[in-house]
Amino acid sequence: MLSDDEVTAIVRNHIESKFPKLCGNCGRQYGSLADYLRRTTHLGHPVSLDDPATALPEQLVGAISYANCPCGSTLAISSSGLDVLTKFALLQWAGASAARRRISIGQLLSDLRQRIDDDALQSDGGGS
Repeated sequence: MLSDDEVTAIVRNHIESKFPKLCGNCGRQYGSLADYLRRTTHLGHPVSLDDPATALPEQLVGAISYANCPCGSTLAISSSGLDVLTKFALLQWAGASAARRRISIGQLLSDLRQRIDDDALQSDGGGS
């Protein structure tokens, strides 16, 4: 089973690979995760479309997190692009961690997102 630190590193690396990111509505470019975090607003909990108790690796859909661009457009960062075995390992971690902590998968993913956000902003040092 993956540790919390391993999960944080895997997910952060994956998310950071999504940048630069462009808003399809206004054309605003986000050069890095930290830049994106400073200029967008998260919408609710991230969403996992898979059930850790029943999901099969070949049927995984993944997870997605939404944010609003200042122009009002909704942007998304998803787990697309992660290999199936990594997605499955992350889902197994999520199911076990949520059960152990007695919280929903959505809350667990929000906590993970907050940890990654804090780390990204701290390591960026306030630059853009």
